[in-house]
Amino acid sequence: MTGAQDDVRARKAALEDLINLRGSVDDAVKRLRVFDWDAANLVTLSPTTVVEVLDRYQSGDVTADGIAKWAQGIEVRDDIAFPPLFDTILKELLFELAHPEINRALSPESAREWSERLRQ
Repeated sequence: MTGAQDDVRARKAALEDLINLRGSVDDAVKRLRVFDWDAANLVTLSPTTVVEVLDRYQSGDVTADGIAKWAQGIEVRDDIAFPPLFDTILKELLFELAHPEINRALSPESAREWSERLRQ
């Protein structure tokens, strides 16, 4: 195993932890800071994953602030891809979630609405 392969593996693991909201968002973002910004897509954020994260918010497992941090961590990354059919809606959702101060704040109702849109 080369150092470059280890770096790709470590980066991919941190990205997967971030998009799946495994552990702390701050920890995943910190682990990602050591890598260059300009990287090819290593992971894909699926609508199913986003619905699962929104379900965790609705069940009380994650706070609205936690969801905002999660979205902020993902929104700025070039190494996270979106499925082509969901590219626009996922970018719109992440922008709304990442910036509740200028958009509507996340609520159980808005989480349900987004989940329904992503399931269509």
